[in-house]
Amino acid sequence: SNRVFFVLIPDEFQVNDVLYQAVLETKDDPSAYQRYYPQERISDYFQRNDIHYLDLLSALRKHHQVEPTYHLQNTHWNAHGNRVAAGAITQYVTKKLLPENSTAD
Repeated sequence: SNRVFFVLIPDEFQVNDVLYQAVLETKDDPSAYQRYYPQERISDYFQRNDIHYLDLLSALRKHHQVEPTYHLQNTHWNAHGNRVAAGAITQYVTKKLLPENSTAD
């Protein structure tokens, strides 16, 4: 049977703390902004409806601490970010979606 899952891709300001602080400095009321609101809303919906999903936020944040994962203020991943995303997706698919006794072609 076909299995479908969704991948949540965070914006650069959610991954890059320096950029996020710079964005907040331009706001009159920084406390009005919820940095992870999109993930919270979507993951809540997916969980309530038993929908498979992978949120790349934690993987990208973790690896961004070592080396940037986005092109600077571009919203696209750089080569490092693409490797991080590919690794996380591969791990998710092999551990969560593939039956234990099957072989992948």
